[in-house]
Amino acid sequence: MSFIARAIVARSALHAALVLAAVTERTGFGLGAEGHPDLLGMEGSVWKSPQYPELVRSYWQTLLGERGLSVDLAAEPSYNASLSGPLYMAAIHGR
Repeated sequence: MSFIARAIVARSALHAALVLAAVTERTGFGLGAEGHPDLLGMEGSVWKSPQYPELVRSYWQTLLGERGLSVDLAAEPSYNASLSGPLYMAAIHGR
């Protein structure tokens, strides 16, 4: 049963990485700018799964090939899409 659960998490991470790689191709997000990494604010229970963010980052980097991924993945436990969530992400990105 745990094998199946790990496969489901891996498949989800691959889907997330595919979307993020498409965003990178289109906009350059994830490559950083002026020596600073981009910031990806993560929301949702799957992002709290052990190794999920690292798995997404690994797949995303593989899809980018030679280009170096420069992105910080950040999550705040009580983050939500209301005003307080984006304000928190903006504050930690400003550090």
